[in-house]
Amino acid sequence: MELESFYIDGHSFVRFGLEHIQVLLFCALFGYWFISRGSSVWDEGQKIKYALRLSAVLMFLQLFKPLIRLVIGNYSHQTDLPFHLCSLMPFAMFYIYSNGSRRWWAIFFFWIMAGTFQALFTPSLTDNLPHYEAFRYWGVHAGVVILALYGYFAMNWRLKPMDILYSGLAMNATALIIYPYNCLTNSNYFYLNAKPPGTTLYTALPEWPWYILSLELVIVILFSLIFFLFQSLPYFKKVIVAMFNLPARRSQS
Repeated sequence: MELESFYIDGHSFVRFGLEHIQVLLFCALFGYWFISRGSSVWDEGQKIKYALRLSAVLMFLQLFKPLIRLVIGNYSHQTDLPFHLCSLMPFAMFYIYSNGSRRWWAIFFFWIMAGTFQALFTPSLTDNLPHYEAFRYWGVHAGVVILALYGYFAMNWRLKPMDILYSGLAMNATALIIYPYNCLTNSNYFYLNAKPPGTTLYTALPEWPWYILSLELVIVILFSLIFFLFQSLPYFKKVIVAMFNLPARRSQS
């Protein structure tokens, strides 16, 4: 492996190319293993310990990006600070598992499942592995999705109807904090000042600033669908167990 392929931008990533599919499969397998261990093997102390370790790895990956850009001389405060939704989540996950906070988990769960999850399939990434940005992008995006699902399946945290409102309010409050910084520095964190590049969820929305208002409705719809989906999972499990006559595992309180 040539050293240059780690830090020189190649702009050669192909969405749903071989590498993209391989990465998605690897992340899915790792996520299944990690969540399965948490839900059936690790005790309560181990559950928290390994969740914090994974969160720490994700924080390192996120902070490594501005550090290496400073070293190679192409750092920009307009693009490299961890102010995007997905970039903030490693720090949020570390806080959540440090404090065992179901409420904050629920707030960020909606953000992750509505935003970060779809970013795995509509990446704004431009570089292939082993580029440092590819390691960061896949590690952070897949990692926070795994940690969000880990809270549901391993920690047995559950969503409540009011969590939809709290999550939406928290997202709007964060946007209100970040928007002035974007205006002062000509940045586009949280994609408040322009749509993200490439084909994403934003593509179907009207142009700025109307897509900001449209997102409010989209958030309500997506958060509600996510809530009802995960509320229904225990019932689907009971149906499957009954259909195949499988022994039901007692859930932990």
